[in-house]
Amino acid sequence: MAELDDIVTADIAEAKGSKLGHAVDAFEGPGRAWPFTLEPVAGYVGAAISGIDLRQPLATEVRDAVQEALAHYGVVFFRGQEIEPPTHAAFGRQFGSIRPPASYMEVLADAPEVCVISTDNGRAYLTDRWHQDVSWPERPPRYSILHMRDLPSHGSDTMWASLYLAYERLSPVMQEFLCTLTVRHAQPFSDEQFFDHPLVIRHPITGRRSLYTNPVFSLRINELSPGESGALLAYLHGHATTPEFTCRWRWQVGDVAMWDNCYVMHYALGDYHPHRRELHRIEIEGEPLLAARG
Repeated sequence: MAELDDIVTADIAEAKGSKLGHAVDAFEGPGRAWPFTLEPVAGYVGAAISGIDLRQPLATEVRDAVQEALAHYGVVFFRGQEIEPPTHAAFGRQFGSIRPPASYMEVLADAPEVCVISTDNGRAYLTDRWHQDVSWPERPPRYSILHMRDLPSHGSDTMWASLYLAYERLSPVMQEFLCTLTVRHAQPFSDEQFFDHPLVIRHPITGRRSLYTNPVFSLRINELSPGESGALLAYLHGHATTPEFTCRWRWQVGDVAMWDNCYVMHYALGDYHPHRRELHRIEIEGEPLLAARG
């Protein structure tokens, strides 16, 4: 028994000191005072913000602080926001130009910048997989902003996964190798809508490195053979969705979620059929991504 105790003690010590395991130190934030109340919703990714009425224009200080919170936590949540679609769009425009919805999306007559993701139009059934929104253009959306309009009495949560943490929990050798690679992102069923992005990017505010890949729109790693590419992408996508790298939000009607689209993936759980679910979404235009090296 003494030998077994020694082995267990050694394993615990190694796990505490390892930077490569699943255990994650709780993120303590950037060490600043916020002009609102901010509460983390998980150990590392996601934060709930209160004390802001999204029907009102944001002061410059508050807007900048929301962007900083997004850069650190990946996704932020605002509970109980009673906003109409034009107000949803006005809130989004404070962070940049709104990206026009794709032609195949249902939009609202009184706010054509706002698209509808619903069980009624079938779009709600297409989001139960890990993905980033529209990752294939040269300038992917910077932010996505969802407003929950209707949902079942239980189920239909959404999860987000930190691609910062996914990169940082790789070995240094793997990190450096990935920085030499690019990934082709493409719109499904299209031979024309694609772009080659760095596999590792850096955030324009924090400078932190992050993976940029997702299982839905990432086709291949350009510098590797098909077999090597498929194996490495499968590993990275599985690694990136390690439970400790995620948060899970239990929606209420009126909630708004806003996330830094290039630095997190998300997954809407499909556990509510045949009940109704409807959200409104806008996307904020982004800039070309910054390669980790450069």
